Amino acid sequence: MAKNENDKLNYILAEYEEKIKSGAPFYMDACDLMDIVDYYEKAGQDYDAEACLRFALRLHPDDEQLLLTKAYRLKRDGRWDEAEQVVRSLPSQDSREVRMFRFEQLLNDMLPDEAEAYVEAEFFSSAAVAIDYDVYIEAAELYLDYGFFERAAVCLKKLPPSFSGDAHVAELLAEAYGELDNYEAAENVLNKALDANPYADALWVRLSEIQLKKNDYAAAMDSCNYALAVDASNEQAIRQRLCITLSDEKMKPSLDEVAVFLKKHPADYNLFQLLADYLYGEGRFAEALEAYKQANRYCPQDTPEKQRIITGMAFIYARGGNLKLACECLAVVYPYRIAEQELNFHLADLDFEAGKPADAVAFLSKVDLSSDASGMNAQRIAVVLCERRCFAEAETLWYKVLKAGLKVSGMGLPHMAMGAFQLRCFKLALFLITRACALHPVMTEQLFSPIFPYASVEDYPKEMEWLIAKYDSDEDKA
Repeated sequence: MAKNENDKLNYILAEYEEKIKSGAPFYMDACDLMDIVDYYEKAGQDYDAEACLRFALRLHPDDEQLLLTKAYRLKRDGRWDEAEQVVRSLPSQDSREVRMFRFEQLLNDMLPDEAEAYVEAEFFSSAAVAIDYDVYIEAAELYLDYGFFERAAVCLKKLPPSFSGDAHVAELLAEAYGELDNYEAAENVLNKALDANPYADALWVRLSEIQLKKNDYAAAMDSCNYALAVDASNEQAIRQRLCITLSDEKMKPSLDEVAVFLKKHPADYNLFQLLADYLYGEGRFAEALEAYKQANRYCPQDTPEKQRIITGMAFIYARGGNLKLACECLAVVYPYRIAEQELNFHLADLDFEAGKPADAVAFLSKVDLSSDASGMNAQRIAVVLCERRCFAEAETLWYKVLKAGLKVSGMGLPHMAMGAFQLRCFKLALFLITRACALHPVMTEQLFSPIFPYASVEDYPKEMEWLIAKYDSDEDKA
């Protein structure tokens, strides 16, 4: 916004707020009130924007731009029927805004073919009318908003070569390719645009975002630094740098810098989530919980991030021993209830992934085996420990599992045989592997072929008998 335009906005905004505060009747032009509504919307002051729009419509009930703004706000809140009524009341049904409203309505109804045909028919079918190619850009933005990423890319490719250097078009096309996981195409688009305009800091930020998506942290940081070299105050670039340092395990983020940014942007739930994930990985669970709470406070209900945020909170509650609260939290975001026992398996998996086998074994040790008549939990633990190659670190747990699962016949039987073998309980291993070879020969062969590479699966019991003969059977502790 130019300086004189900014000065005008500040003037009319101050005048409006002063007169509203006084309570005295006053008059303002519709276009000035529209600017104020727009200012409040961009500032996130939704209540003030709504109040200003209501006031404006009382003064100018037939103003088309104000009515369109009302319709678009209703649409944004999911009140499509009311928005449609407002649009139908407009004298002009041929304006670009009305037609784009119809286009978006078709997208919202999940009718992308009809929406695409509508745009072509309404804007590009008449040779007598000058073609407004900006419609394709606006349509692509809406395709992206509704998740039609491939259609957005196709739409942007319809633009003539004169748009090839347009930075905004490059950003949109790169976003579409990025959402389609075609990172190479996204990078090519952005690099080509940057060759034409190397000082476009917004393009460097977008390139960094694509590189971060593909976990190319070094390249993402380089691109981010280029953006900051162009404009050190670019807040998107500053935020992107923080995202990279919180995501890359090799980097040490400046938590003070993160705190400063979040104090300025307390509603940035994505960054709060990244911070919470980082703190969780560092074992700083109390701090992570506070970060998850802040992320949850601002995260919309219908976004995928909501599930991940609440799951993180639940895992922290479970680690603190409050399994009941953890399960209640998970029930909010999952269509099925998760039993308290299941949390121990989930948390064990997380700790194994984090390289903390002792913590993982501690959670598996909390699983109830005393009432496990079918041996199902014992088998599950045996499978997990085998897959993680966790034997010596879980010796005490293995003995409990083997005792609880002596009579099992399920798919965990070969894994229990492997556990007994690794603990040098060869007599028990012989008993278990004999049954495993008969009941589950394929899985038994997968597990034991590296140990008995020259024997067929039916000969494994003989190989185990040879081991018993070689080693003193008194070593069998079971």
